[in-house]
Amino acid sequence: MDKVLGFIKSFVPELVVILSIGVLLGLNAGVFEIDPYSEFFHIESAKESLMAGRFWMPILSGHDYLVRAPLWTWIVEICFKLMGVSLWAARLPAVICSVLGLVFTYLLTLQLTKSRFSGFFAAGVLGTMWGYFHLGSLSTADSLASALYIAFAWTFLQWHSFAGRRTVISIEMNTFSGVFGFILGILILLKGSLTVGLLLLVAFIYLMLTQSFHLLQRLNVGLVLGPLFLLPLPWLIWASTHSGNPMFIYDYLLGHPWARFVGAGPWQGLQADFLFYLKRLPLDLLPYIVFLPAILLDEGLIIRRGATHTQPWIIWLLLWFLAGVLTCSLSVFHEPTRMLAFYPPLAVLLGYYFGQVMEAAASPKTSSYNGSLIVCIGLMMLGAVIGTVLIFQVIPSNYVAGFWHLPGQSVIESLQFGKHQVDLPEAFPLWKFWLIPGPFILLIGGFALFLLQSERRLSPTPLTLVGTFIVMLLFIKALYLPIMHRPVSESLARQLNHIAKKGDLIVLYSLHPDIKRALFYLQGDKLAYTRIARTPALIQQNLEREKGTLYGIMRESSFFNELKPEARNLLQVNQYNWDWDTSRTSELTRFLGIRQPRFDNMKSGLISFRSLPQVSLQAMREAQAQEELMANPEAYARKKRRR
Repeated sequence: MDKVLGFIKSFVPELVVILSIGVLLGLNAGVFEIDPYSEFFHIESAKESLMAGRFWMPILSGHDYLVRAPLWTWIVEICFKLMGVSLWAARLPAVICSVLGLVFTYLLTLQLTKSRFSGFFAAGVLGTMWGYFHLGSLSTADSLASALYIAFAWTFLQWHSFAGRRTVISIEMNTFSGVFGFILGILILLKGSLTVGLLLLVAFIYLMLTQSFHLLQRLNVGLVLGPLFLLPLPWLIWASTHSGNPMFIYDYLLGHPWARFVGAGPWQGLQADFLFYLKRLPLDLLPYIVFLPAILLDEGLIIRRGATHTQPWIIWLLLWFLAGVLTCSLSVFHEPTRMLAFYPPLAVLLGYYFGQVMEAAASPKTSSYNGSLIVCIGLMMLGAVIGTVLIFQVIPSNYVAGFWHLPGQSVIESLQFGKHQVDLPEAFPLWKFWLIPGPFILLIGGFALFLLQSERRLSPTPLTLVGTFIVMLLFIKALYLPIMHRPVSESLARQLNHIAKKGDLIVLYSLHPDIKRALFYLQGDKLAYTRIARTPALIQQNLEREKGTLYGIMRESSFFNELKPEARNLLQVNQYNWDWDTSRTSELTRFLGIRQPRFDNMKSGLISFRSLPQVSLQAMREAQAQEELMANPEAYARKKRRR
């Protein structure tokens, strides 16, 4: 027992960082709204499958949902069964997987660098990297796939170390072979064959860089292929039989990945955007993106004499990241979370860099990192200044004119300080306001790095870097997530759950993000009579006859531009405005004695509607025709004689 306690005490810093990030991920899991592109279909399918009593064959909108791998749907469905249907329950597995990813990142860095400092910083960097912190909380299969990627890489390095010995123990090789097959088989059920191919490519690159292909003969091929085929095969056969598609196994393993990649089949019509992930990287890698040039150029990492033994795995990590960016960018189908599995190698490199900085600070013989740290400080400060100038001076205010797809008004015209309203001399674009955190984070990072560079002793270095982690997390927790919280979809769905009855019809007009979210919050018994209307035709058809009340949600006023005037007259419309949730920041500003400005135009709205009772479109047309005939006595007399 004493040995166990001593072991735990020796890893207190690592445990504190990993558990702190895990707690924050858990607290934030229910704060921000459903991501309609990455996680909506996962959690909606799990919810509908649970309500319909389906497990092995997931459904969506009443139909078999077989274009995605089923494992994550099963996991979320089990959580719904145990804890009830909620956004927090859906995201809890993702939070656990993200924490496991931090643990495996620590172990992977420790295996590569033999440095606890590097492993500690790698886990801290990954957990506070904005892309991983945000996307890792979303309920998608990519959170588990990312953890499996890192676990596979760590296991692969362990196997490579054991297999490289002159004599090997067969039970060790069999164990490693079985673990490899198990991870690959799980990935087939989790993400499909393309993810497995990418993982094997990462392993192939490492063998190529270390010139150790001959070690493959020490693997037990049967134990690798056994779990790889036996884990997904029963479900593939069962789904092929129950779906009535004898080609389903081929479609699942080859057809769907290829169609998703080129934009064919169910993904036909998707527009290719080869810069989709490259445009996201600068934001996702904040605040550590400014350290990447130092990693690539610092002589202590790649080109220093006598350090050639470190080159293969450094190059391997870079190629691991670039292979993911290239493959995802060439695919027509885009989901931001697909990059989750390719952020850990960058975190390992950053952790190694910080660890080397620590060791250089502790050693009086080396000062090779002084230059690179100064360069990083300069890049951060220069980036903060240039970013501010670009936001406020260079980029024109109408830069996004005609392309505003975000919720809310595109400009801020006035500020409210307490009871005083201040009209701005000119409208300030809201999208510029959202860019301000970028220079702020760079400024804080540059200042923290300046403290690190000016105090080249061992003792203040950990506190400085941990302070950088804390600043990033506080910014996210105290400012970003509370402001971005939008409960409007849940409120609208709650109203529909209360008033809609059996026989009524709920129509969600289009698949706008806010309307997608409302679909998830509808109760299970309401899903049976819920329809998605991409055009007004469905609404007008149901208004033709009187069969229960028609309820619906539409995005602002664009809906009415496509409805016929006679149909509009049968709808009772309510404008539902929402504003940014600043309650938490208000508590903070009251505590600090600061008056918080209120942005009056930072709000948007949905329109909820219901059909008027006891009226149908057909009855209204008959009444209008009757009035016209009454207004024309001769026509009325002729019609009466015909009858």
